[in-house]
This record gives sequence, structure tokens and C-alpha cells, in this order.
Amino acid sequence: MVELVINCMIQFENLLAEKSILGEGISISSDGNCVSWVDILGNKVFTYFISTKELIVRKTWQNPSCTFQDSSHWIYVAHDGGIDKFDKLSGIHLHCVTWFDPLSNLRCNDGKMDSKGNIWISTMSKSNEVGRGEIWKWDKKNFPILVKDKLTIPNSICVNESTGSFYYSDTPKNKIYVDSLDSKELPNGVDSVFYDGSGSNGLPDGSAIDRFGFLWNARWDGSSIIRISPLGELIRTIKTPFSRPTSLVFGSSDQLFATSAQSANEIENGFTYQVSF
Repeated sequence: MVELVINCMIQFENLLAEKSILGEGISISSDGNCVSWVDILGNKVFTYFISTKELIVRKTWQNPSCTFQDSSHWIYVAHDGGIDKFDKLSGIHLHCVTWFDPLSNLRCNDGKMDSKGNIWISTMSKSNEVGRGEIWKWDKKNFPILVKDKLTIPNSICVNESTGSFYYSDTPKNKIYVDSLDSKELPNGVDSVFYDGSGSNGLPDGSAIDRFGFLWNARWDGSSIIRISPLGELIRTIKTPFSRPTSLVFGSSDQLFATSAQSANEIENGFTYQVSF
């Protein structure tokens, strides 16, 4: 049963009745019809077709963390040891790249695909070890390139190609950073604090950039999604009917989709939402 929550003219509608333990890594196809996300702890990858309301659940990967989509029929999945892809209709899946040992106590975490099809993906320790988090760029052809290291829980990964800006956070530090892309479209290594979250509820999780260049950030344990201007100013706070929003993606007509994680004694946590303004 789909529940509808209205928050000051903002509607949060469950896509499904099924919950995730740790919903994450949401993506949407370029035609706006196919939404995909994962349940990291449940080892599930969801594919949902909006037009037909068909849901397909795959249990192929251990610790799937993030999905990526472009105009092709493939959906890419980051998981324990690397990245695979599967045909969203037939389900046929292929291994793409492995760049760290699945037995290393590492897993993939947050990521985004840019408009050129490059995948930006973070890795982290399964036990949240300090300094073992990294961020990589993979062009779907060569070996992934390390772009950031010595992090703990890398999140909030976004690329604004129109301004040449690369955003990320190290969640425990409660800050979102920005770096400029160089001529090779890699971060130049000169970070600055884009947004200091010490004045906001919760901690930074997944982010998405809207068509105006504003960054939207899910606030873990903060029951909110915030909108930040290109200058790093907090513009808007949207209260969510769940305490742990985790990842965000924009569909057509500025429609926002959000995943969430379960939390004790909260009915609305764990669902994937379509957020209408």
C-alpha cells in the first residue's frame, strides 16, 4: 500500500511497500522511467519501472552500494569488489572492473555518473576505519583513477560540469567540500569547505545537483533534505517523514527521488520515495 505524506505542499510518496534496511545509491534512466537503488545490508538491487509499476529485485551482489544509469539499457552496480552491469530488461549481467580485493574489508559506497558516462565512486572500510576511505573515477574503459584518499565515510559525491566543480563529504566531519576540475577533468587537489553542516541537523549523506546548479543533500539522522546554493549558502530545509534519508536523484520535471534507511520505532524509514514539489 502506498502512503502519501504531505509536508508544506511537498509530497512524499512511497514507490513500494517493501522496505530496505539501508536503502542507497539511487539512479534514474535518461527517459525518467526506470528507477534503481540498492539495499546494502539486504544485498538487493531494485529496478522499478514507473510506467508499468513493475518491480524487479536482484540478489546477485554482496554489499551493493550504488547504481548508475545513462541512455543505454545497462544499469551499473558498485558492490563489494568492484562494478558490474546488468541489462535492466533481460537481467543478463557482466563484470566490468575490480580494483580492490573483496576480502580486504572494503566495499563501495556513494557515487554518481556524470553526463559523459564517467562513474565517480567511493570505497570505504566495512567497519568504518578512519582514513581508509577513497574516491575514484572510472571511465568504463581503463583502470579506475584515485582522486581522493585518507577519508573515512566518503559521501555526497556530485560533479557540476558547467562550473567544473567536484563535491564530496567525509560524513563524520559534517562538511561538504568542493574542488575544481583540471584540464583532464580530474579534481586538482585544492579542496575548500563548500558547506559546514555543524549548524544543520544530521550528517551529510548522498547529494544531487538540480538544473540551477544547487546542491541537495540528504541529512542522515537529521530528518531533512537541504538545498545549498552554488555559493555554499543554505537556501532551504525540507523536513522528511523519516530520520535517515540517504541518497537523492532528480528525474523529469524537477521531481526528486530519495532512499532511506531503517531506524528503530519509525514507520516511514526504509522506503524509497518520490518527492513532488
